[in-house]
Amino acid sequence: MNVSSPDGGDLTLRIPRAMLDARDNNGRDITFKVSVDGNPTQYQEEQKQIGAIGRAEVVGKIDYREITLFVPKNSKVIDIIGTNTVNIPYVGG
Repeated sequence: MNVSSPDGGDLTLRIPRAMLDARDNNGRDITFKVSVDGNPTQYQEEQKQIGAIGRAEVVGKIDYREITLFVPKNSKVIDIIGTNTVNIPYVGG
């Protein structure tokens, strides 16, 4: 992920599990590997769930992971590495 952080500060990202996740072989959550400009960084995680009335397959599932990390002033690149990703083709010019 490319960022522009002229002033720095906390950044909160809501990451849909369908796009990126980090789980062990038993399906339990494990930590993401996160770096800012190539330097490993710590983050805080809060898990939330989204329910939908009438959609039993969604109710009670945790649909995303939410992480908050400090992005230092003038940072350019954030890398978040998990165990499962979705290949999304680039479309653009």
